[in-house]
Amino acid sequence: SIDTNMDTSMARTIVLLLAAAAVAVEAVGTAPRTLRPKPQLKLLAAAAPALDTLDCQDQLSRCSDCTTALTCTRLGTVYRPLRTTACSGTTPYCSDGACVATMPDTDDCSAAPAEDTSFVCNGDGYYPSPSNCRKYYLCAGGKAYAYDCTSYKNTVYSHEKALCVPNSEATCSTVTCNNNNVGVYQQWRSEHSVYFVCTDNNPEHAYVADCGANSAIDAASGNCTTTCLREGRLADEHSPDRYLECIQTATNTFTNPIPGTCPEATTFDAATERCVSTASNDDDDDDVENNDDSSEDSDEDSEDEREETEEEFLDRYAKAVSTVENVILAEGDVEDEVQKLELGALDEVDIHKAVFSLVQRHHQVLLGGQLLPSPLITGILHTFPEYGLYFQSSS
Repeated sequence: SIDTNMDTSMARTIVLLLAAAAVAVEAVGTAPRTLRPKPQLKLLAAAAPALDTLDCQDQLSRCSDCTTALTCTRLGTVYRPLRTTACSGTTPYCSDGACVATMPDTDDCSAAPAEDTSFVCNGDGYYPSPSNCRKYYLCAGGKAYAYDCTSYKNTVYSHEKALCVPNSEATCSTVTCNNNNVGVYQQWRSEHSVYFVCTDNNPEHAYVADCGANSAIDAASGNCTTTCLREGRLADEHSPDRYLECIQTATNTFTNPIPGTCPEATTFDAATERCVSTASNDDDDDDVENNDDSSEDSDEDSEDEREETEEEFLDRYAKAVSTVENVILAEGDVEDEVQKLELGALDEVDIHKAVFSLVQRHHQVLLGGQLLPSPLITGILHTFPEYGLYFQSSS
C-alpha cells in the first residue's frame, strides 16, 4: 500500500508540474517579452518618490513639494519620514506641512516647470495630452513643459482657453491607438483644429499637432485645410474682397466653406465679418489725417494758450509784491513803481513771504482807512487782471 501511495503522490506531482508548464507556456505566448516597467508606472514612480529619499528637515510635518504633505516621526534627535499625503479637492496645495486652498507664494511653487522630454513638440503653442484630458503641454522653442488639472476638482483641459475649465465647459476626449490606425491622421473630437498620429498601440506615444484657427487636418492628404468650425464668414487670405461663408445646419454641424465676393466699391472686413464700403474707409482715413492735423494745431494753440502754472504765477506775483514793499503808502509816493510792475523787472524774493506780505499790506491799509495809491493799483491790475475784484474796494 505504501508503493501505491507513492505512485499516486508522484502521479499527482507530475500532473501539477505539467499543468504549471502549460500555464507558463500559454503565459509566455501572450505576455510581452520584456521586463521593462510600463511607461505609466514610470510616471507614477516619478510623481511619488520613495519615502527614504525625502528629507524631514527636523520637522514632524512639512511639504515635500507644492501639492504633497510629508508626515515624519522623531526618533531621539533623528526625524524619519512616515507617509506622504497628496493634497486635492478644495485644498490642492501644501503650505507649512498642511493642505490648503491657496497656492503658497514661494519661488518653488511659482517657478516655471521643468522641461518634459516625454512629449514631442510639433510647433510652439499649447497642446492637449493625447492620453489624459486633464493634462496639457506648452511648447516653446522646441521644448515641452507639462501642466495638469488634477489639483482642481472636476476640471479638464480646454484647448480654446488653454486652461483648466469645469467639466461642463469642455469635452474630455483622448486618442485611441491600435495596430489598425498607426500613422492615420485622427481629428481631436474636443477641438477639430487639433489632430493626432499614433505611432504604436500606446496613446501616450502619439504625435499631436494643431492646424490653427478655422482649419482642420485632411486625413487623405495630411494637409491642413480651411474648415467651417463655427458659423460666420472667414477672410480669404488671398483676396481682400473675398470671403468664405459657414452656415450651421444642426448642432455642431456646418457646411463646407462657401466662397463669396464682396460687391464693387466694398471690401471684406474680418472684424465685423461683413462687406463694407471702401468709400467709408477712405473717409475714415481722411478723418484720421484731419484729426492728426487738428491735433497738431491744437497742440500749438495749447502751447500758446496754456494755463499759467502755479509756480509761474507765484513768481510773477512775488515780483510785483517786492515793488509794493518799496512803496511809501502814507505819502502815496509810487515814483516809477507802476512801470516796474508793468515790465516785471524786479528782483527775486521768497515767494510765500512775498504773497503773505502783499495781502497783509492790503488789509492794513483798508483797516486803517487808507487806500492804496491809484497808480499802484493800476500797475497791479495791469499785471494781475484776474485779481481785479480783490482790489476793487481799494480803487
